[in-house]
Amino acid sequence: MKRLIIFFVILALALSACSVFGAPAKAAKTKAKAPVKAAAPAKAAAPAVVAPQKGESHDAFMERVLAMPDNTIIARVDGVPITKGQLIKQLWMGQATTELESLCEKNALYSEIKKAGITVSDAEVEEELNKAFAANQITDVDVYLASKGISKARLMSDMRMNLLVKKYADVKFSATKDDAKDFIKASHILIKFDPEDPEEEQDAKCLAKIQDVNDKLKAGGDFAELAKEFSQDGTASKGGSLGWFDQSVGYVPEFKAAVFALEEGQVSEPVKTDFGYHLIKVDKLGVNADKADLEEISASTAFSSKRSQAMNKWYNDIMDKKQIENYLAAPSAKE
Repeated sequence: MKRLIIFFVILALALSACSVFGAPAKAAKTKAKAPVKAAAPAKAAAPAVVAPQKGESHDAFMERVLAMPDNTIIARVDGVPITKGQLIKQLWMGQATTELESLCEKNALYSEIKKAGITVSDAEVEEELNKAFAANQITDVDVYLASKGISKARLMSDMRMNLLVKKYADVKFSATKDDAKDFIKASHILIKFDPEDPEEEQDAKCLAKIQDVNDKLKAGGDFAELAKEFSQDGTASKGGSLGWFDQSVGYVPEFKAAVFALEEGQVSEPVKTDFGYHLIKVDKLGVNADKADLEEISASTAFSSKRSQAMNKWYNDIMDKKQIENYLAAPSAKE
């Protein structure tokens, strides 16, 4: 918050007496002048009442109010004015410490990211914000921001930091060839147990259906096409693809045991789980991952936990090594 300091300068006018040259026989008599009455102090200007101008954006309006004097009236309750100064004082006492802490953290992160030569342009920030607005069906941005009590400048600042951290993470915390060794890319076809079948017949009927699909596969059928046609799983539209994952994935034990026992390109025999019967294919082993595969592994759910752990350590290391002097921090926070 900018502090406005107004300096008042009082100029004194010096009166000098004129000397009269002549014979100093007698001291000249001077007539005493009546004391000059002090001028009445000028009346203080009435506090301005803030109001948006026609066509003025909410951001521009807020910037203009920020530059106004603290006695500017920004609201009234039953005719009693609330000034900008009152609001600033309340915000200062309630949020100054946390906002300053956030600002210190942002500056610490920014200086570290800057060392890596990573930047984000205004165009990138605008593009990302527009995507977010579109995804949330926000058409009137000014109205939305005003309703949330946040300026677009603040939103852009936060988005810029998010993009900087994301870019840094993409460079520093992406999957490596070594990371990829623990990953596999697999697909499956699932035939579920039919609850309408008698319980004693469910297993046999389900197994017969998956065997039929397996026969088609062995006859030269394409795994992805057969998955689209027969699989009863949400991955059917993607050809049964489960993407990249490692042993941390939360699949049932029977499935995990089967998939991690397969070689690249190999298809399992029917595997029974609580859901039904699966045919599982290993599309690729991580040891053979290329650059495009590494990008997919980096974006995978399974890798995200490792990425988060690495980023948390990076963040904590930065906060530990940076010399942050927060003079507003509470005593317990400084210790």
